[in-house]
Amino acid sequence: MTVRQSIIDILSSSPKPMSASAVHDHMQSAGYSRKDSRARLSKMVESGEVLRCEGFYRLARYIKPSGVNLIFEQCRKNSAIYQLDQRLREVRQ
Repeated sequence: MTVRQSIIDILSSSPKPMSASAVHDHMQSAGYSRKDSRARLSKMVESGEVLRCEGFYRLARYIKPSGVNLIFEQCRKNSAIYQLDQRLREVRQ
């Protein structure tokens, strides 16, 4: 099994988003180095296969496309840019 497939298996079996350290610890217990798991996880985030929000990772395919996207909403609401945008919209009205 490849590092990529192992990460997919780990994230798909988790009911909640996982921290990077939890993913790397699990990968080490499966016999992969932290360096390899870090590199592959970063590539998967760059490619859009995995989503990262506030240090937690989740497979992109498990995000509901219906508009009810709790992870995205949480990240967006905590974003300084989003908060600034909301303030500017209030001022304009």
